[in-house]
Amino acid sequence: MARAGSRGVPSAGSSPRLGGPATPRWERGLPNHPQSRGGGAGPRQGRARRAGQAPGRAHRVPPWGKLFRGDPSGPPTVHPLRRRGGDPPEGRRVPDRTEQRPLHDDSSPRSPSRRSPARSRRLDPQRHGGSLPRSAGRALGTLWGKHPAIVSAWLGPEPANWWDVVDEALREDIGTGDLTAVCFGEDEELEWIIEAQADGVACGVGIAEYIFGSYNSDSDPSDVKAMVTDGSEVRRGTVVLKGQGLARRVLSLERTALNFLMHLSGVATLTRQFVDRVSDTSARIVDTRKTLPGLRALQKYAVRCGGGFNHRMGLYDAAMIKDNHIKACGDIAEAVRRVKAVSSHLARIEVECEDLDQVRQAVQAGADVILLDNMDPFMMREAVRRFGKQVAFEASGGISLETVHGVAQTGVSYISVGALTHSAPALPYHLEVL
Repeated sequence: MARAGSRGVPSAGSSPRLGGPATPRWERGLPNHPQSRGGGAGPRQGRARRAGQAPGRAHRVPPWGKLFRGDPSGPPTVHPLRRRGGDPPEGRRVPDRTEQRPLHDDSSPRSPSRRSPARSRRLDPQRHGGSLPRSAGRALGTLWGKHPAIVSAWLGPEPANWWDVVDEALREDIGTGDLTAVCFGEDEELEWIIEAQADGVACGVGIAEYIFGSYNSDSDPSDVKAMVTDGSEVRRGTVVLKGQGLARRVLSLERTALNFLMHLSGVATLTRQFVDRVSDTSARIVDTRKTLPGLRALQKYAVRCGGGFNHRMGLYDAAMIKDNHIKACGDIAEAVRRVKAVSSHLARIEVECEDLDQVRQAVQAGADVILLDNMDPFMMREAVRRFGKQVAFEASGGISLETVHGVAQTGVSYISVGALTHSAPALPYHLEVL
C-alpha cells in the first residue's frame, strides 16, 4: 500500500479521501520522463524491479530545472517540484483519464488512510476487495440525507479529473521556473503553517495537502498534515495545514495552494450562510451551472461541504426547459413532448415558469419539477398550494441572504442560488514560515 504523503496520495489524517495520478500530467509529458511513454517505469527500471534490483534514477531535464538547481552549466537530475526519492513507488496506479465514475460508485478507488487499520475508523475500500460493503453504501445514503457536508468531505470531489485542474494551475503559475526561488539554497528547508484570516467554512484543505504533499522534498507523510477537514468551521487564526519541506518548492507552490483553498472555502462559507437561514424549513439550498470554467466539479464539491446540494452537473443530467426553449417550440406542452420523445423514462424534466398559467401548463404537460423564476413569495405560495401534491417546486432568481428565508416559507422544495459559485467572496488564508 502506498504511503500517504507520497506522489498522488495526500496525507489522509483528517483530510477528505482524495486520490490522484502517480505523476502530474504536465510532468509526465516532459522528455526522458519514465511515464512519458505509456505510463509506468521505463524499461530499465522495469527490468531492474523484476530482477529484484533497486531501480536507477531517471534523468529528467525540465525547462526550469536549472533555475531550481542553481547550476547554469549542467542539467538537473531531479525534477524541481518532485520529492527527493526518485521514481514513484512501485505499484502506484495511474487512473485512466477516460474513466467517468458516478459520484456514489462503490468501485471508485479511494486513497488509503495514513493511520493504522486499528486506529482508522474510515472505510477503506482496499480492505474490502476494492469496493465498499453494501451496508456501508446504505449508511452513506442515510447520512447524505441528513448531513451532506460530512459525506461530501469523505467522498471528495466529483470523479472528474480534478488533479488535471491542479496540474494546469501549477503549470500556469510556475511556467518556465520560479525566478525568485534561486535565493534559497538547494537543500534549504523550512517549516510552515497555513492559517485562516477570517471566520468561515474550510474547503480545499485536501487539495492544498495534495499540492504540498505530492511535490515536497520527502515522502514522509509527516511533512504535510491537515489540521481540519473540509466542511469544518474555522475561526480567524485557526491553523488548517502545517508541514515542512524545501524552501524553493514550498514557496513556489504557495500561491496555487492558497488560491484553491481561498476560493473553495469562500463557496462553502457562503453556502453555509444560506443553509443556516433556512434551517427551520424543509427547503434545500442547491447550486446552478453558473460556475467558473474548469472548476465546476470542485465548486460543486465546496457547495456540498457547506451543507448545500447540487443541481445538474451538466446538460446531460436532466432536461430543463427554459424560456428560450418554449419560444422556439411554440408552447410548454410541445417542448415537453419533444423532450419526452427522445429522453429516457428515468430522466426528469424541469420547466421554468414565470406565472401561474405557465405552471398549470407545465403540470398538465407532465413536468416533474417546476422552476418558479423571479416570482414573488405570494405567487410561489399559491403555486405550491394548487399543485404541490403533483410536482416539486424550485425557486430561483435574485434570491439573497435577506430574502431566502421568506422564499423557503412558501413551501418550495428547492432554492437555487447562482451566487454560490459565481459571486462567493474568497475566505482569506495566509502561509507563514515558522
